[in-house]
Amino acid sequence: MGLQLPNLRVFVPESWGEVGRFNNLYQATFDFTRLEQRFVGGVAAHFHKAVTLESLALKLKPNLEIDRRELNERGYTPALNSTEITAVVEAAMLELYAAADCAAEVIYAIFRRKAVRGLKQSTRTLFAKFERLPPPFPEELKAALRGATWYPELRRIRDELTHRQIGRCNLDEKSQTVTYMHPGMHSEDRALIIEDIFKWLVTMRDAVNEFLGLSFRYLNSLLSATPVPVPCGLTQGRMLMRMLNPAEPVITFDSGICMSYQWFEPPTGPGCPFSGSCGAYKRTRPSPPPAAEPASPV
Repeated sequence: MGLQLPNLRVFVPESWGEVGRFNNLYQATFDFTRLEQRFVGGVAAHFHKAVTLESLALKLKPNLEIDRRELNERGYTPALNSTEITAVVEAAMLELYAAADCAAEVIYAIFRRKAVRGLKQSTRTLFAKFERLPPPFPEELKAALRGATWYPELRRIRDELTHRQIGRCNLDEKSQTVTYMHPGMHSEDRALIIEDIFKWLVTMRDAVNEFLGLSFRYLNSLLSATPVPVPCGLTQGRMLMRMLNPAEPVITFDSGICMSYQWFEPPTGPGCPFSGSCGAYKRTRPSPPPAAEPASPV
């Protein structure tokens, strides 16, 4: 018996945020270069990586008790667990910055084509000097950038971690919170100390996510109504596709028009496992294909 390939659904619009919608539907509106396409994909990829690293750091938190126990029992610890959790925490910080950086590159890619005077390919310049940009740079993006009060702090940490020194995490024995300290960054003549690094990560992650949502909500409003092909899934090794209208206000699994029914319908195809509940299929094939004529008796 041959290997039975699994059915796989990849079209899950209910999981899209504003970034996911843009990433799936921009192709008919913006003629991005290959590098610019990678910036688009990098926004969500880096943000989700930051969330994954945050979750991993939380899993490592109990191991800090080992360092504390070694210190109490021996008066010394190599702090191997602190080193591990610090590496993951700092990687999460960098990934949050990378998500914002990719978003800035997408904004630049769109509005450089509109010849906005003073617009530069620099993330820090965009966040610092956006108020000076004249039309056609939109007020909606200025509002999103104006609300990004978190950016200077995140940029400062990113610059230090990327180019200079790193910090370390320690477990506070009484509060059981994880403190992050960086001796190379000073504020009011003292080293940078974040009393609860996990609370800080959640706050920073939510703030970056809000900025991405506001920015890409506006960018989605620029998408034309020209349909774009979107993969639905795989069945028996065959790709299923549909056409979607990017300007459709609400996109669900029923949206669009099926492009693949002629590829998978029996007798030549394996049959689509989603056809019974797919509005795109029903819209394209409102009635089932006629049954094959029975073979004549010999």
